[in-house]
Amino acid sequence: MNRQYTQSPSRCDPLPLDVRESMGVLLRSPITSAVDEYTLIKRGISAKTYVRVARRLALPRGAITLEATLRRRLASKPARLSIDESERLLGITRVFVLASALFSDEAAARAWLHRPARHLPDADPITPVALARFDSGVRWLEDRILRTTHGVC
Repeated sequence: MNRQYTQSPSRCDPLPLDVRESMGVLLRSPITSAVDEYTLIKRGISAKTYVRVARRLALPRGAITLEATLRRRLASKPARLSIDESERLLGITRVFVLASALFSDEAAARAWLHRPARHLPDADPITPVALARFDSGVRWLEDRILRTTHGVC
């Protein structure tokens, strides 16, 4: 997944277009802008997509929501994640795609997602997956990955 970043459709959009396209491939839904992300979150990511992505990223139980809640959601018709759950899955997916580009290897990115480290000052080690449960954690991880990609400390 070694790629050169291309310009996003919006000049103010901080995410490169190929990152959004890779997210879309993983989620099997076209994503070329923040509007596409919003639409996907609002609609709710399908349970089938969640199961596939969770396997590919080796997500631990509870990474998106409580296990009992997730079981009920998966059994419902139509089986879709809630807005909050969809947003969490999209955030973790975005971090995974960026890490895959940084490491040029999905397996290395997957291992990194699950490796506890001192990502936050004065805090216990935490995995990127745990950080990505929160929007602020996703933004922090994105910033760190993009800074590393571009050689900024």
